[in-house]
Amino acid sequence: FRNRLTGALFEYYGKSLPGKAVRIEEHPKYKTDPVWAYFFTASIIVFGILISGFLFGSLSFTNEWVQNTVPLLKLSPQSPVFLLGGKISAALIKAVITIIVYFLFSLFITDRFIFSSPFLIPVFTVAYILSITTGMIIGLYFKETLVAFIIALIRSIVLWVCGGGFGTREE
Repeated sequence: FRNRLTGALFEYYGKSLPGKAVRIEEHPKYKTDPVWAYFFTASIIVFGILISGFLFGSLSFTNEWVQNTVPLLKLSPQSPVFLLGGKISAALIKAVITIIVYFLFSLFITDRFIFSSPFLIPVFTVAYILSITTGMIIGLYFKETLVAFIIALIRSIVLWVCGGGFGTREE
């Protein structure tokens, strides 16, 4: 049984109630079970993208409110698009550093480079830009670091779990 506790219970009831207990036959999809760490490592990258993007984005604006530098930003001779582009660029640089550290840790833990497809680079970039932008909106709206942190954490966990972070619901 893949679930050892369920298997132990069925074995116990099968021996205790011969002929009356439900009999279960398992037909695995694979000859050998794949290593769980590989699937979890691939899944946790999405959570990492969400949480770091939301946090980097929201904290970049909540810091402006906390340090009371918003009036200076309004008086800046630079255009708001330029300032926003700078904040997004800074958040993306932090995101790239985060993803590199994550890849190195996943390589160290699993002894494999999990993500070998070059197609994932633009997907990760777009995901980071979307999560950073959403985080910036959260930071602009709530203006408090702790509130933005809690919202970013809850939002990323909910999106990760609802998006299949622990695997699909299909069998």
